[in-house]
Amino acid sequence: MPAEAWRRGARSRTSRQGPTSDEALLRRFIAAWVTGDVDAFTALLAEDAIPSMPPRAEWYEGRAAIGRFFERLLAADPRRYRLLPLGANGSPAAAVYAGPAGGPYDAVEITLFSIARDCSRVARDCSRG
Repeated sequence: MPAEAWRRGARSRTSRQGPTSDEALLRRFIAAWVTGDVDAFTALLAEDAIPSMPPRAEWYEGRAAIGRFFERLLAADPRRYRLLPLGANGSPAAAVYAGPAGGPYDAVEITLFSIARDCSRVARDCSRG
């Protein structure tokens, strides 16, 4: 489904039913990523959060370590980001697009989220980024 059609459908569903707590968390994650707000980004994570980024070997555990990784990533990568909310495997997810200043955006990954009261897990398919 084209991204614009998905967004129209998502806006339509949200306006009829109101956003779910998962949708609200996903919107906050997207805003934090796009603006580079590390504090807002890490505040969304459980203290014991662990991102999974196959096929990369890096391993980060906890808000502080993930925050340091996010800061280094943003400082080293001059691309602009656009994230679009979607669902994948029954979970909230975001399609991640990146591009140079003034250039087009390219699809780089799908980020999946596991949201639970006692833990948070973020999984990224990094095969294109």
